Amino acid sequence: MDAALFRKSPAGTLALTEQSQFAFVPNPLPPLGIRYESVMYRLSNASTLLGHLAGAGRVFPNPYLLARPLQRKEAVASSSIEGTHTTLSDLFLFEARDDDSDSPPDTREVRNYVRALENAIESLDSIPISTRMILKIHEDLLHGLRRDRGGEVAPGHYKRHQNYIGGSSLAAARFIPSPPAEVSRLMGDLENFINSVDNLGLPPLIHAALMHYQFEAIHPFADGNGRVGRVLIPLMLKQMNAMQVPLLYLSPYIEERKDEYIETLFNVSARGAWLEWIDFFLHAVEVTCERTISKIYSLHNLNQSYLETIQKARNSALLRGLVNSCFSTPFTTIPLAQITLGVTYRAAKNNIDKLVEAGILTELADGKRPRLFYAQKVYNIVNQV
Repeated sequence: MDAALFRKSPAGTLALTEQSQFAFVPNPLPPLGIRYESVMYRLSNASTLLGHLAGAGRVFPNPYLLARPLQRKEAVASSSIEGTHTTLSDLFLFEARDDDSDSPPDTREVRNYVRALENAIESLDSIPISTRMILKIHEDLLHGLRRDRGGEVAPGHYKRHQNYIGGSSLAAARFIPSPPAEVSRLMGDLENFINSVDNLGLPPLIHAALMHYQFEAIHPFADGNGRVGRVLIPLMLKQMNAMQVPLLYLSPYIEERKDEYIETLFNVSARGAWLEWIDFFLHAVEVTCERTISKIYSLHNLNQSYLETIQKARNSALLRGLVNSCFSTPFTTIPLAQITLGVTYRAAKNNIDKLVEAGILTELADGKRPRLFYAQKVYNIVNQV
């Protein structure tokens, strides 16, 4: 790392680390002397759109029907940023059959991301965001991975050796984050900042933007930092009551503009370019809200169309429940429908057959068992950029 780029940075200081290299140690949050006037228009627009997104989510009787597929889209995109590649359809298929015997390792890893996110959201009902929660997210994320994708890293533990970003070695790295000896202190400070929203009076989106930079600058783990840092964004917005049901997931946008994302984070560390990063973050919120609102209304219209179709045929409430479940889980099997509906295998099969006849479900004839069915129109909407 070229230490000269960071010596005068108002965002942090340098500390000697391994191999006589210097690492960057970010200053405590919030940054001092930042005037937010230049981002206030974007902040206002992003906050308004976030409110509209929360309102759009209420068009479904159960907004969590929407959260589930959005979380899977997030998992695929966030993992792709870090070099783990699978498709949304592979992930849905893997979950529907609940069998990883022949699933690609990358798909299993992305499934870990989903579990880490879901477990963290559920835990917010009992505890605030904390270092303990962050360690658990990391443990869930890296559980059972093959050795070349984090398997040598101790899941749920901070790094023990100096990591680096960019370059082929520590000496050639573009950026060296905080030394291992500083991580516990820095993460404790970050936990205090995350839970200080009432005292600091910062708008939730600014609070979240500052948090995400700080986490990535600390880079507390040997692997998985980007993904854990992005998981924390919807968690913070939910904790701050900016969004009761977590429907905002920024990774698809960040994946499109990965180089700019990395550069704006780097520039905060190198020269204190906080406003550039905040502007990027807020624009990500704007675009993602607009896209997600559009998806929600498209899904709502499709849901109403499907319900009208089965209502005309005077079908049972069970079939209505199965239609609604297609929006949460576009890929299904007869055993999965049996569990969803709480009925016998025969009853589940009869209901799936009715949705196939109505053109709502299509069988994916891949010769495997259990037979797989998917709601293609639902999937197509969810998988849109």
